[in-house]
Amino acid sequence: MTIPRPRRRLATLAALGAAILLPSCTGTADGPPPAAPTSSAGAAQPRPSTPAPAPTREPPPAEGECRGVSIAQLRTIINDEPPVPCGRPHTVVTFHVGRLPKAATRDAIAPADEEIEAAADRLCQSRFRDHVGGSRADRRLSMLTATYFLPPSEQFNAGARWVRCDVYAYAAPKRLAELPRRLEDALERNRAADRFGRCSPVSPSSPRFRHVACQEPHRWRAVAIRAVGRPNERYPGLRTVQNRARDRCEAPVRNYLGTQQGFSYGFEVPQRDAWARDDRVALCWARTGG
Repeated sequence: MTIPRPRRRLATLAALGAAILLPSCTGTADGPPPAAPTSSAGAAQPRPSTPAPAPTREPPPAEGECRGVSIAQLRTIINDEPPVPCGRPHTVVTFHVGRLPKAATRDAIAPADEEIEAAADRLCQSRFRDHVGGSRADRRLSMLTATYFLPPSEQFNAGARWVRCDVYAYAAPKRLAELPRRLEDALERNRAADRFGRCSPVSPSSPRFRHVACQEPHRWRAVAIRAVGRPNERYPGLRTVQNRARDRCEAPVRNYLGTQQGFSYGFEVPQRDAWARDDRVALCWARTGG
């Protein structure tokens, strides 16, 4: 079981609607309704309504800002949590602030738009690779994750087109990790890579299996990834994928443990829904504790 990426799509409320006011007839069928009373010369006349001023576009967020964002807030695409000093506890760091491409926003009327969110995700994932460093395997074996936030609707309507790219990590399935001040090239540094590695307190075969950051108590660690399918291959079934992982994970786990003796290892494979999202990678797990 992997920790799923939080849902990013927001339910939007209809902003437009028309109310039809039907006239109320108080006359009888034999005669017209009474005429509306006329206002006297001294009666107060209604003031003409003044249109609300257009919202002022606010400056975008700044790179390097830290915030104490919750798991619930990570499930939304809009976040107005104020920054906190990075020396204080925080759960996200803004590692990049970019701009949405015009092609994605041309016909959009709100930030909760499929093309906008896809463009924001691509931008942040690309910048994330550059920011934390490491190989594809290093990033897959880490709990560090990139996400994005977009301008609120009123700012989007005022012309704001920024994307805020934040990095976060789960410490455990229901708790976010506190982050350090600096995460540039974090996966190039052994200490940070170990702290935010992908571990578990129990075996991948246990019904209580869960991912935790390696800074938490654990007995198992994900130490390698191995391809278990071709890019355009149809899903071959869970048993076939498991057999491939079993064959391909033994050697890298042995190398990680540096042993020719017997050892325990496990694997975690993509199931049908993940396979449909082009996930063809198994995680290889080594037993590292008693």
